[in-house]
Amino acid sequence: MHVITLMHEGFGRAVVSLLMRPRPQYWLARLYLCCSVLLTTAFAWVLPVSAQKVALDAIGPEAWWVLGGVTAIAVVGIVDSIVNDLMPERYHFRWADRRRYQVFMVLALLLWTLVWLCQHGPSVLLIARYALDGTACVLVAVFDTVARVKQVRRSMGSA
Repeated sequence: MHVITLMHEGFGRAVVSLLMRPRPQYWLARLYLCCSVLLTTAFAWVLPVSAQKVALDAIGPEAWWVLGGVTAIAVVGIVDSIVNDLMPERYHFRWADRRRYQVFMVLALLLWTLVWLCQHGPSVLLIARYALDGTACVLVAVFDTVARVKQVRRSMGSA
């Protein structure tokens, strides 16, 4: 009984310290956006009768290549958010952390490419979904970059 109490208290302290640790701004928006995009692409890859699959099959193989790029970049964004923002400091994915703006801008570019490819396809709602996610990627990239610049300026001013 006593061991379980100690384990529970240790786990609680770890969770509290994880939640209280300062994180870069917009980490939750980045994580949600990448998870949302990955879920949208998963419907096309996994479900044989989904609206995404039907629309992308109607467009041709170039749409599937772009969707593959979207999937890969969304996975990079998820790993970046989990490793660099949620895990302890000793774990890091520096490549993604340094290129976060570029990762989200490429994701936005690929999503807007899908919008362009789908404009002659059968699904208008699919266009709206890709356009909304692409615009959100641009906004998150810009807001996160502005927050990073402000953080660097504050740290330079205090040094």
